[in-house]
Order: sequence, then C-alpha cells, then structure tokens
Amino acid sequence: MKCLKPSYTALSRSIVSMIVLFIVASEIASTAAEKLQHEVKLVSIGKVPPDTDMVPESCIVDAAAKSIAYVVKSPAGMSVVMNDAQGRSFEGIGKGSLVFNPTGTQIAYIAIQGKKMAVITSRGAGKAYDGVDNITYSPNGNHLAYRAMLSNKQFVVLDGRTGPEYAGVSKNIGLLFSKDSNQFAYVALKHNKLVLVVNGKPEKECEDIREIVFSPDSKHYAYAAKNQGAWNVLRDGKPGPAFDTVSQLIYSPNSWSLAHGAELNGNGYMVRDARKFPAGDLAYQSAFSPDSNRFGYGMMKAGVWRFIIDEESGAAWDRLGTLQFSPDSSRYVYTAAKGTDWHLCDNGAIQPAFEAIRGFAFNPEGNLLVYAGAKNDKWQMVVNGKSSPGYYDDVTMPVFSKNLSRVAFAVKQGSRWHMVVDGEESSAYEQVASPLFSEDGKHFVYMANVNGKWRIVVDNVMSATSFTGLVKSAALVFDSPTQLHGIVWQDPGPEFFQLLVTIPF
Repeated sequence: MKCLKPSYTALSRSIVSMIVLFIVASEIASTAAEKLQHEVKLVSIGKVPPDTDMVPESCIVDAAAKSIAYVVKSPAGMSVVMNDAQGRSFEGIGKGSLVFNPTGTQIAYIAIQGKKMAVITSRGAGKAYDGVDNITYSPNGNHLAYRAMLSNKQFVVLDGRTGPEYAGVSKNIGLLFSKDSNQFAYVALKHNKLVLVVNGKPEKECEDIREIVFSPDSKHYAYAAKNQGAWNVLRDGKPGPAFDTVSQLIYSPNSWSLAHGAELNGNGYMVRDARKFPAGDLAYQSAFSPDSNRFGYGMMKAGVWRFIIDEESGAAWDRLGTLQFSPDSSRYVYTAAKGTDWHLCDNGAIQPAFEAIRGFAFNPEGNLLVYAGAKNDKWQMVVNGKSSPGYYDDVTMPVFSKNLSRVAFAVKQGSRWHMVVDGEESSAYEQVASPLFSEDGKHFVYMANVNGKWRIVVDNVMSATSFTGLVKSAALVFDSPTQLHGIVWQDPGPEFFQLLVTIPF
C-alpha cells in the first residue's frame, strides 16, 4: 500500500492563502468597525410639561436647530414653552404667531388676554392693543416690528416704539426690512390713498402700491405706484415711464440695474432701467445672471412664446417654464413646452421630451445640472444630460456638496424610499429626510425610518441609536466637517433632544 505524502509546498501555499484571507478579512472588519465608530448622542433639551397638552402645529425650531418652541394648553390657559422653560399663562396665544429671530436668541408671539393683545418676547411683554399681527424680525435679528391697532387706527410698532397712526397698514405687502436690516418699509392708508413709508418717512400718496423691493446691497428701493390711472416704477422715490400696468420688479445682483414687466396700449414690454425692449403681447419672468452682465426674459407674440437672452430670441414654444443662469453666468437654462411635451433647453440645446419636468438645479460649482422628468406618471433623474437607468414613482429635488461635485436625491419605488448618492442607490427605507453634505463635501448624512423608528445614516452607515420622530422643519446642521446636530423627539412625553453626531476623521 502506498502512503500519500503531504505536499509541503501545497500546504505552505494553503497556509499562506489562509493568512492572507485572514488579514484581508481583518482589514475589512476593521474598516467596517471604523465606519461604525461615528458617535451619536441624544441630549435632552426639554419635555412637554406635566398636566399640559401640546399643540403640535404650533411647534417651531430656530434656523440653527438649537432651540424649539411650542404652545401648550392647561386648565390655567395657554402658554409657550421654549426648550425646558415654560412662559406665563394667557387666555390665548395667537395661532401661528410664534417666531424665532434669525439668530435663534429670541422668540416672539402674540398673547391674548381679555379683549387685548400684546407681543411677548424673551425680553418681556409689549404694550397691550386692540389687535396685533404680522410679527417680523430683521435679517440680523436686532429689530422687531409688528402691526397693531388701537380704536380705529392702525400703526407699526418697531423696537417697542409706536409709529404714526393711519387708517390702515397693509397686511398683504407686509413689513419689509432691507438685507442689511438698516432700512424698513411698509404701506399705509392715508386720506383714502396709499402711501409708502420708508424709515418712518411717508412718500407721495398714491391710488395703489404694489411690489416693494430693496436692492441686494440695501442702498436702494423700488416700488410700483398708480396715479391718475397710470402705473410707474419709482426708484428711490423717482418715477419712471408711465404704463397701463407694471409687474415683476427685480434688481440685478450687483444692485445697479432694475427690470420689470409692463403693458401699454395692448403691448407687452420688458423694461430695464427705464429702457423698453421690443414689444410683444405679454412679458414674462425675467432673470439676471449672477455676475449681473447677462439678462433674459420671456415674451409672447402672436401666440408664440420665446425666451430672449441677451437680446437674442430663442426657439418658439407653446408655454414657458423657469429661466435660470448657471453660478458662473456662462450658461442659461429654461424649461418650455410644445404641445404636451416639456423640454429643458441648455444654452440653446433642446433636451429630450418629458410629459413633465420638476424643477432643475445647478450645483454651486456650476458643473452639474440636475432635473427630474416624468413619463407615464413615472419619474427619472437626469444628471448632466444622462438619465437614471430606471423610472421611479417619485423623486425629490437634489442636494449638492459645496465642492467635490457631489449630488444626492431621494427616489421612491412602491412604498419604499432610497437615497441616491453620486449614482449609488441605498437600501430601502419607509421614509428618508434631511439629506446634507458636510461643508468640505467628504461626508453625507440623512435620516431614515426603519420599522417606524428614525435613525441617522452617516456615509451609508446607519446608527444604532433610534428616536421616535423628527421635528418638522428642523434641519441637520454641520458645526464642523466632522460634527453635526439636529433636533428629534422621543416618546413618552414627548421629550425633545439635541441629536449630536461626531464622525471619525
């Protein structure tokens, strides 16, 4: 009988292979473990007070996602809770009146006591009036204005100081601050005429006023006013040419130019700095490029619509959609329809037809253009002219990284949602929400609902920590390239938490 001798060479190779496989497997396991090391903490910021009922629709979150406020009811009345601090009780709280200032350091709302109303802020209670509404903070959060009524007079209260009394103050136009917060305007009714009040000073009385706009640099303002049946656009109080009607006032990004639509004697015009462009039947949406050097608008003539870019007419269409320039101002893009077919037009190049197009967006660098198109009630995403391989039941608008040219969007198949990041589709979830790239573009996060519980997903790795729900309108916010936070809630209570996430380098 022959005995088989072991092949030491083959055995050695087998052992080496096992070692290599072990090393590779260890490295993979180590990499996976490293990915799972992002740290998630839930830190309580407040709980609905005992013996009260929360009014869910009243809940608001500040822009920085650091604080939450809402109304509660109890036998003592209604009160506002901000994080873990409950305010005094009143007979009522104005519906939808809660508002944070832009910096999240103050809150304001309307309290109702008897037949009087007052604005309550973090600094205390304002004067009581017969009526109060339209609470408005300035963009820098340093100024607070609202409309008030006493007897049969209306006026504006700015930073606690009562302005001149008028027969009325326009609620539709509202209380308007310039971008730098240093200019303030509203429209009032005086002697049965309307008057624009800028920084406390009333301008000329008019039959009608509409569309007040401040320039982006906050140094200028413009509005449309009607007198003796004719409409003019006034820039810094100086009237331009008269028309039968005017609309769509828009400043250029550099604040040097002002454009608007107009009609005169049955003709439609686009007007820029008092210059009338060639007439048509009806002028449509206008747009400046980000560098302010290019200008486009829509015009209908003899039933045919065209976008006119830099004074050159484009293709003929039955209907027009939206016009936009790329961030570097080199491209223009719009949507338009012929018959039932909608197209996207990119720098004059007409893209394939869809039954509907849902928006479009450039990434900040301007080298990605993304939009959604529908056929047979199914949606497809198109990235730089390339369509996604399949159709979906629903899609969301894309989110972009600020650099690295990354893009993400959510898609729905049946009852399940997937997140698509840089073309790669995630696992299926019941819901997804709050997608966000880090400032440096290296990390991508979103919320996902699995079996009725929410978790955060970081770079395609789901955290083990779950919570009951997301606070409506509460965004995720990156504090640094590797740290972010948000606001979530847990039952019972509900109790509200800061969601704190740390991503390993």
